[in-house]
Amino acid sequence: VGAHFLETVVRRFDEVYNISTESKECDNLIAIVAHLYNFQVVHSVLIFDILKLLVGTFMEKDIELVLFVLRNVGFALRKDDALALKELISEAQRKANDMGTKFKDQTRVRFMLETMLALKNNDMRKIPGYDPEPVERLRKLQRTLIHSIAGGSDLKLRVSLENILKAEQVGRWWIVGSSWSGAPMISKQDETTAKQSDAQGQFSHKVLELARKQRMNTEVRRNIFCVLMTSEDYLDAFEKLLRMGLKDKQEREIVHVLVDCCLQEKSFNAFYAVLGEKFCSQDRRFQVQIMRSMEYIIGYMHNYTLY
Repeated sequence: VGAHFLETVVRRFDEVYNISTESKECDNLIAIVAHLYNFQVVHSVLIFDILKLLVGTFMEKDIELVLFVLRNVGFALRKDDALALKELISEAQRKANDMGTKFKDQTRVRFMLETMLALKNNDMRKIPGYDPEPVERLRKLQRTLIHSIAGGSDLKLRVSLENILKAEQVGRWWIVGSSWSGAPMISKQDETTAKQSDAQGQFSHKVLELARKQRMNTEVRRNIFCVLMTSEDYLDAFEKLLRMGLKDKQEREIVHVLVDCCLQEKSFNAFYAVLGEKFCSQDRRFQVQIMRSMEYIIGYMHNYTLY
């Protein structure tokens, strides 16, 4: 239900935002998405995607929407992903400098930048009208209602803006048990063939041959390896790996391949360390997976030394 509701709201927001109407419908729709994040329905990935969209366009209406989102969920975003917020602030500052005196109301732009800096410095006093008490009270009530059902598990929908807007083309992987009747997935044989041909078309024969030599013997591992080898930098690799939409056991393969590639290097390559740190800052489960992988490798080396 939450996934369907979220998709409907985001699609409607995209329609209204592109129309450039003067109505408050766009404000109301983005308010719904912000509060879905407040109440743990959706992950911060979607909110950051929307903020990047607004900062990228950087019109007067966009500045108002950015201020609204930051005033409502800014400190929660800082807590979830401080690095992503820092990158967003840097982009907003660059856009503001590029625009120069384009806006008649320069005070609005300055106010947005001051609000962003206040969030960066964790200074609540510099944000007028900021009152977290009503939302916090409702969140406490929510926790008491869902505690026995959820069992403390993370039920947030980790879906990006692009995933939602292209759901008809790429499927709804974030919904458990969802089906998609697109042409490449008519049957399992067709699906396997399509994936293999897609991988062969996306990556060069040299990279695929290297993946084979490194014993990347499953489709998931091979794709992860190829992404690592062909990415421009760690941020490019991070975004591409997230877009793969891996779940549970498949997602753990990211850590296994990352560590394995790092060990195969003749000299230490900081790329793997920085990428691993980025994943750790994204979600705590990656910290646990890397820790377990390190424990396994150290234990294996210890036993090998003994015998």
